[in-house]
Amino acid sequence: AFADGALATPSITNTGDLNTGVYFPAADTVGVVAGGVEQFRFGSNPIPGARKNLVLNGDFDVWQRGTAFSTGNEYTADAWLWAGTAGSGAVSRQTFTPGQTDVPNNPTYFWRATVGTGDTAVNLLTSIEDVGHGAGVPVTVSLWAKASETTGWLDGASGPTLVQRYGTGGSTATRVELDGTFQSQTITTSWQKFVATATPASISGKTVGAGNFLELALQTDADLASSATLDIAQVQVEYGSVATDFDDGGDFGTILQKCHRYFERRNYEDASDTIGAGVYTTATVSTIVIHFSTKRVQPTITFEAASNYRMIDQNNAVRVASGIAAGAISHTTTTLNFTTPTAPLGGAYATVVNATTYIDISAELQ
Repeated sequence: AFADGALATPSITNTGDLNTGVYFPAADTVGVVAGGVEQFRFGSNPIPGARKNLVLNGDFDVWQRGTAFSTGNEYTADAWLWAGTAGSGAVSRQTFTPGQTDVPNNPTYFWRATVGTGDTAVNLLTSIEDVGHGAGVPVTVSLWAKASETTGWLDGASGPTLVQRYGTGGSTATRVELDGTFQSQTITTSWQKFVATATPASISGKTVGAGNFLELALQTDADLASSATLDIAQVQVEYGSVATDFDDGGDFGTILQKCHRYFERRNYEDASDTIGAGVYTTATVSTIVIHFSTKRVQPTITFEAASNYRMIDQNNAVRVASGIAAGAISHTTTTLNFTTPTAPLGGAYATVVNATTYIDISAELQ
């Protein structure tokens, strides 16, 4: 029989590598440790292998909507909702200096909020689809943060929490506060890692409706001056009571494809890029079909002013659109109806007028 061991001294190790191996943290439980950090756990309270980070875009690599925001109460980096007000506040994508060692794993970007006039705190949310994640078992939240001036995480129900939102027609939301260093550790001007473990409520007996999710809500103390900044990097939510090494979720293409389940921006980089081809369904209305990645629900389609699009008929006659509206929408396609001032000849295809035109397809959780 083997002794239980510990994270720093697992009971089964290799000669000369005494902080890597297998230990037994509880009855009917086996843990695998590498470099003194638990990587996997089998049995009660498991730590799964493969993609362990439940947070989508926790490394802030994907920014489909742009890299600078100032409206407030808007999505910024994909899956990350800035709950700040407008005013002079802002959110921006920042770049790590290559080779820096303050935050491990060589991340490329971090998320920055600038406090606006009249604001004194930073509030940030992200959603993990399926409220069953972590229900009734410990989960650990970890992230790196720093600020331009000393502050802290707000204590209480409005501070850092995991919120179980049960969807349309579901039970009233339940929340659990994040303890640990989220409350006791000061946010300073240097990068620090913050870790907290919490156990969301069991969903037994709850009514779970469509669009349910587990929300991670982060909010600082209300003591930041106007123009102060808060920086956040490498956010992870994982099963178990130990913060393991950060899992970025895969390469950029993999993360982008996962983000497309919730939001997709169709950018058109050249002024002549084709949106799609179609036919005129009335004398002056042309219907085209756009295909996109499968969304979690029927999405909402938004677009710019009609004058940013034009129709070109079989004789290459160009007509700038005077109206645009979404038609039939499914999880994977939508029709767009373009109105032009005069009737074209035969079929037509739609292009953009300028290189900044886009179409948004959104199925966000909130």
